[in-house]
Amino acid sequence: MKALSNTLSLEVRLQLRSRVTVVLLLVLLAAIFISAFAVYGWLKAMTPTLEFIQHDKGAAFTTWLAHAADARPYRDDLMVLQPHMGVSLALTSLGFIGPLLAAIWGARALGLEFGQRTVRLRAVNEGWTRVVLSKQLLVVVAAFAAAAVVSLLGVLVGRVLWSLALSRVPELASFPLPHPSFSAVFGAAVVALGVAFYGLLGCLAALLTRSTAAGIVVAVAVPYLENLLSAWWLPQGAYGSLLKYTLVYRGGSFIAAPVVKHAAPSAVAALAVLGCWLVAVVLVTAVAARRQEIA
Repeated sequence: MKALSNTLSLEVRLQLRSRVTVVLLLVLLAAIFISAFAVYGWLKAMTPTLEFIQHDKGAAFTTWLAHAADARPYRDDLMVLQPHMGVSLALTSLGFIGPLLAAIWGARALGLEFGQRTVRLRAVNEGWTRVVLSKQLLVVVAAFAAAAVVSLLGVLVGRVLWSLALSRVPELASFPLPHPSFSAVFGAAVVALGVAFYGLLGCLAALLTRSTAAGIVVAVAVPYLENLLSAWWLPQGAYGSLLKYTLVYRGGSFIAAPVVKHAAPSAVAALAVLGCWLVAVVLVTAVAARRQEIA
């Protein structure tokens, strides 16, 4: 256990010093802020319409917005501007771009050993299976850490967007908007699980191809091939179903809800499928590492 801990500590230091890690984190942050800015742009564009309706309705505007059937589209869109919905907005960004970034990061983390020809050295000194296991563990921990940090960032984004919404439509503070069904903890866990899966897939692809570039290509191509089959029992279908079940996609964000032709019957079923695929990838990677000949 101590040996694995030492190897994991080494992996953490190597990845933190990597420029690729920094670039991928910056891309993720940019996606979150672009999404938030798109929501603000949507709010800004919608304000004249609400002001016109307010002028037309007069004192009945608040009642109309809160209860009228024809005001429901506005209520559905405005409700995602509530402070607690900032977490969902941030998680949609991670859920959208995170799997791609994780696949790149995972493939590079393992493929770099082949590219720099350090495989034999690490296999002799640390054990190749242990090195691969430490990289897998790091990918999973990083995925859940990213989901936690993004969720906290979403709290800040949500408060800022709500303040901007109140400055443009002060009446929003005078009546309760409907609260969409959303659990921040479960949503973060779902996104983290999906990101971890594709990061582990990148590791496996790089291990089998012994190449960072080939590993990235394989890991990125797999979801597109899955879309051709459009089955919820495949990783992409299960992950897309989970995102639709757990996150809220509204309010002008440039990230649309995943297109899943055949959604899973329930979030629990989709979660079980994705969890099984993740375990399968971990086991296949472990077996491949154990049997692989290091040359």
